[in-house]
Amino acid sequence: MAEPEFTARYDEVLAASADVLALAEWLAAARPGIYLQDLAEALAGHAALLAHAGRYEEALGPAERSVAVHRELAAVRPEAHREPPAAALAALASVLGALERYGAAREAAEESVALYARLAREDPAAHRPALAAGLSTLAALLDTMGERRAARRVSGRAARVRRRLERDRGGPLWSGVRSPGGPGA
Repeated sequence: MAEPEFTARYDEVLAASADVLALAEWLAAARPGIYLQDLAEALAGHAALLAHAGRYEEALGPAERSVAVHRELAAVRPEAHREPPAAALAALASVLGALERYGAAREAAEESVALYARLAREDPAAHRPALAAGLSTLAALLDTMGERRAARRVSGRAARVRRRLERDRGGPLWSGVRSPGGPGA
């Protein structure tokens, strides 16, 4: 259980985030061409804070709206708004999974992975880490759903992406982690 002081401070953070979101909504309504991106980011941030607090039902609306606004932005300027929809979908998948809405969570996670896979083909160094994370999230979700074979397949794909990242970077992804008895022990 969280300490009372932490909980009170987190409530302050959530209140401030709600204020930022209200301002972003007002600005986006007045000048969407300028402030719609800010609204999408405010929605994503507020959803993340609510989810972190375990308030998944409350996080769902902002997470869904974030995806919708990111899609709207991508429809207008696809070259400038390609990664944010993937990140918003990944966040939505996490919220839906926490709410045990596994079918919808799977759809969002699969769409996110597909977008990251496309981005990783174009710019591997920039997007493979997010692809690996998305694949791992999808594998865990599939496992939770009891789809063990699909989970193993996706997990294997995530491992291949991570190994390729390590090879491209010339070392392990988690360079600060040391094995017992290994170098630096």
